[in-house]
Amino acid sequence: MSENNCDDENMKVKKIKISEADNQNLSINDLPEECLLEIFSWFDPSELVQVDEVCQRWESLCEQFWKVMRNIIYSSGYWTVDQLVWYKIDNETDVNQLKKLLERCGKYITHFEISNFSSTNPSHITKNLLRIVPQLCKNLTSMKIISKDLLSVVIQTIAKNLENLIELEIRCLGEGLESDFCKILENNKNLKILKMSSDPVGQSKFGSTCKFLQYLSPGVEKIYMDQRYNRYSSCFKTAFRKFKRLQLFKCDGTFDYAMMQALTWNRSLIKLSLSLAKFKSPMRSINTLGNLVNLKKLNISFVHQLKDDNLIHITNNCKQLKALNIEFCEYITDKGIVSIANLPQLEFLNMGNIDCVTDNSIGNLSDSLERLWCVGCRFIKNDGVIKLIRKSSKLQYIDLMNTSVTEALHQIVEEVNRTRSNCDQIEILTGETDPQSGESPPGALILDSDDDEDDYWN
Repeated sequence: MSENNCDDENMKVKKIKISEADNQNLSINDLPEECLLEIFSWFDPSELVQVDEVCQRWESLCEQFWKVMRNIIYSSGYWTVDQLVWYKIDNETDVNQLKKLLERCGKYITHFEISNFSSTNPSHITKNLLRIVPQLCKNLTSMKIISKDLLSVVIQTIAKNLENLIELEIRCLGEGLESDFCKILENNKNLKILKMSSDPVGQSKFGSTCKFLQYLSPGVEKIYMDQRYNRYSSCFKTAFRKFKRLQLFKCDGTFDYAMMQALTWNRSLIKLSLSLAKFKSPMRSINTLGNLVNLKKLNISFVHQLKDDNLIHITNNCKQLKALNIEFCEYITDKGIVSIANLPQLEFLNMGNIDCVTDNSIGNLSDSLERLWCVGCRFIKNDGVIKLIRKSSKLQYIDLMNTSVTEALHQIVEEVNRTRSNCDQIEILTGETDPQSGESPPGALILDSDDDEDDYWN
């Protein structure tokens, strides 16, 4: 018999002797903690609740699982913790099961998200969840609520129990909830990010004033709001005068001159999206954007009141701009586009679907440009593009879909690429897209990204 075989036999004998010596009275509780933890790790959160109730030792061991849980998500009748397992909620028994879990892990949860547009899920379940979570998860720093089932008592529960929110997103607030919502903002002094939007199908009756802005902490850094919430100029002006750390603002509403003065008074603003916005006294209101000397990213796409003189004023003053979106600003001509060459740090430019742009301006764009979208600019031809790619050593991407460039342009691009390293190659997109397809042209998706770095484009 080999030495290895002898060792195997000895191991078997030892196991038998241990089993006989203990008279087969070993139980699972005789296992060391490491073994029990390994076993418990195979249970999902709902099963761990049952494990937790067995004895004090198991309760203590389960604590190690509770304290690493961070996220609760409820969506259309299903809930999950850290997206491990999804559970369906059909009745109050299911709600009570979630409550038992939150009684154990709630103090460690930092993010809560709820969206409920399911017609099959009873609305009272959503309301009960919105009462339970703030009571049991008092250390929440992030909350996202997209629900039509918000009641005053729910908002009051949130306001009463949560004081550590850093990020808050609420959509579809109902009628008469504005004053209660202001209490949430007033109690959360460290709130940095606020996202407010109305019902996507337009059914929200939440107050359309911007009174709530006055209750925001002066230290707020990012504000997202749609056109329903920027009415009443006096509230807007008062609020924005105190936001001295505001870095990002996004709104598609209507602005008068006084509102724009208040907004652009803040020199800390570095990202601004006013896509689809409308302006009273448009010439001087839009020109206030020139006050934002530290602005790095600006989206004024679909601002149909934007004129060449506005764009010239902005580019003459906002020298820190790295990204600019003027897509569908149909009154911009070559005169305005030429002024963009004044931006020495510009890296991203979307000037798509502007009919009046020609080769006379595109060849003179900034040498710092890296990515360019000209989709739908029908009068752009080969000559202007060739001039641009020959002089712009940093240029890596151009979208020329639905323009007048020809296939000959690709030969020039190949010649330029042969003089560049592999990591500095230029990519161009040409050809036609079907306007009936409803699809975005290739390369435009970056402008619709939900990434924090790209949300100024939205």
